[in-house]
Amino acid sequence: MTVPVPARIRAKLLGSCALTVAAVLTGAPAVTVVALAATCAAIPLAAGLLGGAGLLRAVLGAELPRTNSSGRSTQNGSDDPAGDAAAEAR
Repeated sequence: MTVPVPARIRAKLLGSCALTVAAVLTGAPAVTVVALAATCAAIPLAAGLLGGAGLLRAVLGAELPRTNSSGRSTQNGSDDPAGDAAAEAR
């Protein structure tokens, strides 16, 4: 099995979303709009099922905030709560 390329999947997702918007703006039949919208929803779903959360994040371009062991968001990427307090004090 080949490894999917996130950029290629992202291009297909953006193209499908653009076609959906164009179909809505031009007054295409509802069946066409629904089919294109379903394709827009299916592409990230398939990417998530195929490659897991890592591929899905890469396709959507989302970067989750880092958290330390206590669940607090870290600004400097460390797991040290004292480092977090020092970063917040600045």
